[in-house]
Order: sequence, then structure tokens, then C-alpha cells
Amino acid sequence: GVCRPSVRRPTPGGKRACFGLWTVSFRVMSKKKRDVYYRKAKELGFRARSAFKLLDVDRRFDIFTGVDRAVDLCAAPGSWSQVLSRRLNRDNKASKCPVI
Repeated sequence: GVCRPSVRRPTPGGKRACFGLWTVSFRVMSKKKRDVYYRKAKELGFRARSAFKLLDVDRRFDIFTGVDRAVDLCAAPGSWSQVLSRRLNRDNKASKCPVI
């Protein structure tokens, strides 16, 4: 196939090697699957492993104490919204706090 300039990599001898887009994306996906937090996030139903960052911050600094409402201004993938809704609804089962 044709080697696109964006996927060419110089080799130590000055020659250029062509890596197919499929090969590069396959390497990235297999690396993700080996990641402990990636697998754990999928098991717990979170959209991304970044959910554990928010859970860790809450564990260290207890940032959700006294929180009634939350606004998530981030767009994708939405794992922080998942953590917020689970955490706030767990603490306030009677009122079911909305995550806006």
C-alpha cells in the first residue's frame, strides 16, 4: 500500500519505514486492554478510566460532602458524570439529587 506522510517514521539508518494505520491502532488498543484501570472501568460500567481519578480525589479530600447539585461542564466521555450521579444519589437516596 501507499505510505502516508503522517504515518512514516524515520529509522536509525536514515531509511523510512511505513506502519499501517491498522497496526498502530491495534497496538494502542492492546495496550489499553492490558491497563488495570481500563479493565476495571469496563467491569464497573464506567465509560472511561478517568472515573477513578475523581474517585481518588474524593477519597483524599472528601469533595462531595454537603453537595446537593453538581454541574459537569466536560463533554466526553462522561465518566465523571457517572461518578457524580452514583455518588450523589447514593448519599441522598430520598431526594435523588440531579447532576446537571
